Amino acid sequence: MDAQLRGYDSRFSHILNIIVIPAQAEIHKRHDKRNMKIPLHTEEIMSDSPILDTLKQKLGARIKDIAQPRKRRIYVMVDRSDVQEAARAIFYDMGARLCTATGLETRLGVEIIYHFYLDKERMMVNLKTIAPKPDLVTKSVGAVFKAAEWIEREITELFGVTFEGHPDPRKILLADDWPQGIYPYRNDFPQKDVEGFRPQDIDEPHPDATHEL
Repeated sequence: MDAQLRGYDSRFSHILNIIVIPAQAEIHKRHDKRNMKIPLHTEEIMSDSPILDTLKQKLGARIKDIAQPRKRRIYVMVDRSDVQEAARAIFYDMGARLCTATGLETRLGVEIIYHFYLDKERMMVNLKTIAPKPDLVTKSVGAVFKAAEWIEREITELFGVTFEGHPDPRKILLADDWPQGIYPYRNDFPQKDVEGFRPQDIDEPHPDATHEL
């Protein structure tokens, strides 16, 4: 698989695998004689501290904050000026794949999280940065590898974030005649009709229609 396209695939489903384990009492019954400790959860089997150490080594002074609140999840915060190099290290050097990216408007700006997954280690690495108010500008990870291109285009339309250096900033979600400066996922998005925009599907439903509006 082309490394540039390592993302948005279906292999993420293995996170949801169900591990069926016999009852705890049955495990003890089977293994007490062997005097063996049987882990009841897969999290007990693996140690994740090397990944944390690797991130600190690869990103160095670019890290503004780093935390591992859960066994299989690490959060790393970097400045917007460092997000490209941080993403490059996680994607290329550590071999992670990009699952998606998300945005959230905060009082400081729009927080953008790139969700990477390390398959072998079964670890989610969340790379965070802020596109600060009032400009809402950050550097484009899509300029580093193609897996981030589409999701950054979506965040641009929904939040109004500008990704500097994005190779293809065309619209991807909203209608061609959607008004400029109106962003559906922003806190200031009008909850009623958007002035200047009329949906194409304006016909009344047929009386025999089985759906309800």
